[in-house]
Amino acid sequence: MKQTIICAITALTLVACSNQPGFTIKGNCGEYDGIAVLSYLDPLDETKVSDTVVMSAGAFEFNGNVAEPVRGSISVIPQNETPIVGLFYVENAVILFAPELEGIIDQGQYGKYFSDPNVSGGTNNDFTLGMVELLSAIDTEEQYAEYVKAVKEADKLSFKDYDSYTRMRTEIEQKYGKELREKYFNAQKDAILAYCLANPDVEAAIAIYNIYTSSSTTLEEKEEAFAKFSERVRKSYLAKDLREEIEALRAVQPGDLAPDFTLKDRDDNDVTLSSLRGQYVLVDFWASWCSPCRAGMPALKELYEKYHDKGFEIVGVSNDTSYDKWVKAIDEDQTPWVHVIDEFPVENSSARVISSYAVHFIPSYFLLDKDGRVIGNLTHEEIEAKLQELLD
Repeated sequence: MKQTIICAITALTLVACSNQPGFTIKGNCGEYDGIAVLSYLDPLDETKVSDTVVMSAGAFEFNGNVAEPVRGSISVIPQNETPIVGLFYVENAVILFAPELEGIIDQGQYGKYFSDPNVSGGTNNDFTLGMVELLSAIDTEEQYAEYVKAVKEADKLSFKDYDSYTRMRTEIEQKYGKELREKYFNAQKDAILAYCLANPDVEAAIAIYNIYTSSSTTLEEKEEAFAKFSERVRKSYLAKDLREEIEALRAVQPGDLAPDFTLKDRDDNDVTLSSLRGQYVLVDFWASWCSPCRAGMPALKELYEKYHDKGFEIVGVSNDTSYDKWVKAIDEDQTPWVHVIDEFPVENSSARVISSYAVHFIPSYFLLDKDGRVIGNLTHEEIEAKLQELLD
């Protein structure tokens, strides 16, 4: 009898597993022969999942199962050619991957990408298609069409010929003006945020909301928007970034004790932020490849030389992934303060410390008081004014 019960339970378990919904991803990529590689992070433990299939005349198929929707990519690798990457959402549904082959963006050392992966099937991919249509409608409005066309032409050069790209963008700015640019981006942003909040039970909606509001909304606005999504979506893996963003922002409000960290300096020594208490400390998030960061170094050097002996220190937290480029930039800029390099626990994700400060754009500066509490996330001008108030 006991064996009969065990066999029955086993049979039921197998039936339940066989009936679990999974995903089928069908590729339609012209006449390419080669291979296709599917990649994504498992939402349960964030381990990388990868699968490779042979592609014949542009056709391929992946089958699998995910616990919940996640961001993913398919690399189309024609024979003897560079991979072309398309981004989409992996979810348990029948998904069609049919990228626009005329819209391949060559980003040089960063690879090639489909500008329009044209992925349909599943709630999240269909939501994304709707967003693309929404943005396309704005792009074709008479007041923006000429400007958008010029920007897209310039963007083609951004990774091939940066000097030409910079020159073209300057000419576009001069021709159309800052006001039109800001009006266009605000129109895009407003449309996307309204679209996201109108779809509170879609995981991609909360993820995209976070991307478009990363540095432009207050903590209170983020909390209010977060509450508008369904409980299921708020708990989802794709809401993780916004949950962590809100948590990080709560930790760096004026008066809060700044998140402590320990990172390596150029000599592989540990440097701990809290060891610098007793001084006013500026935490400078920067990188060797960040032109605005490097351009701001002379002004920081002036402040350092003026106030260092009065109890002012700077900690440069680099977002570099290359040790050599980081050290070279320090030497070129001749910045005499404390320098450490951030850590990247998950490949292709944000660095550890910069994330704990809810920083999305660099340079970014946090001024701390002698007790290690946040005075504010300030501009150069605000830092100088505050130091004059405190130390002059």
